[in-house]
Amino acid sequence: MVFISVSAACYFSANQKLQLAHDRLVKDNERLKHDEADKSSRLTELTAQFDRREQARQDLQGLEDTVARELQTLHNLRKLFVQDLQAKVKKVRTFCDYYSLTNHVYWSFELDCTFNSVT
Repeated sequence: MVFISVSAACYFSANQKLQLAHDRLVKDNERLKHDEADKSSRLTELTAQFDRREQARQDLQGLEDTVARELQTLHNLRKLFVQDLQAKVKKVRTFCDYYSLTNHVYWSFELDCTFNSVT
């Protein structure tokens, strides 16, 4: 029979407590490493998603600028078209007024001079 002294029993008990604490710390360490790896991959995903959103935002801003320029160009062309049309109507009115005043008929058909001003 082996007799273990009280101090030796305390040593084994303390050693077991230390071993349990060590095992718990190892498990915690593994869990934290796993959590850190998960969060690192999530951060990488979020960073890539943010970069894609930022690129899309910049692309959209460029598209909005292009559309604004094109709309301004169309507006300017419309104004020029209206001015040109008004000038042509004015010429036709002047032409009609001149020939109606002089009572000269150069064509075999009647010229309708009832144009409305385009704005």
